[in-house]
Amino acid sequence: MIDIAKELWYGNVRPREDCRPQTEEYTNLLEYMLRHKTKLYNILNDSQLEVFEKLESCTTEYVRLGEEALFAYAYRLGIRTTMEALLERFNIE
Repeated sequence: MIDIAKELWYGNVRPREDCRPQTEEYTNLLEYMLRHKTKLYNILNDSQLEVFEKLESCTTEYVRLGEEALFAYAYRLGIRTTMEALLERFNIE
């Protein structure tokens, strides 16, 4: 059996990277976003590009914070679900 704590410690389990969908829809969306980002980089002047890069940086941080909160919530929910199942299995109240 895998020692999940050691796997986490050594970086072999990476929830943030490992949970990305490997679907055509996801891949197409990433390509679509990249195409439009490239177009913007080619048409914006320096001051507009600076504003765009700041917006992109803030958006990245916003998404990171949301993913972090979602991970913590899902982790706790998984633990509570497991505890409930074990308590029910062993008739503990």
